[in-house]
Amino acid sequence: ISEGPENDDDKSGPAIGAFVSEGVDVIGSPAWNAVGLDGRGVKAGIIDQFGGYRALMGIELPLEENVTIRSFARHGEIFHPDFEELLQDHGTNVGEIIYDIAPRASHHLAYIETAVEFQRAINWLIDEEVNVINTSLGFESACYRGGGIFEPVLEHAKSQSVSWATSAGNEAASFLQ
Repeated sequence: ISEGPENDDDKSGPAIGAFVSEGVDVIGSPAWNAVGLDGRGVKAGIIDQFGGYRALMGIELPLEENVTIRSFARHGEIFHPDFEELLQDHGTNVGEIIYDIAPRASHHLAYIETAVEFQRAINWLIDEEVNVINTSLGFESACYRGGGIFEPVLEHAKSQSVSWATSAGNEAASFLQ
């Protein structure tokens, strides 16, 4: 059970009693955090599905005031309401890892269901002045060959100095044919 933030003055650090991702020690995050490299001033954009996210704010995830949420789907939710919410927690898990590594970073969540919503989400995150966008998506776009439908918006993000972190391999087998 969480007892609240570590630092009551800042109210943006990890909660006491929170679980910590196993990779944190492997990458040396505690040493970086101890010298002040803790994500302060960083805006992390995540495009994914966020089942259970709200329930973990202030415990395993930043406090509500450090989270900006936007759904681009017609239903307005941050997960698909026709399916069990907690089975749609990939983005929530990504957020937990980001929070463990950079506990002072703010989170900007974007839920999408279509390619058009993906493009709109990227533009919104750029407008929010995020520093990095994380995605774990698979779309058929020919991006890996160039000339796909997302290249213009990805180039726009690059021109705005937005870093990009994405999964590698989710759709890898489909590209080997």
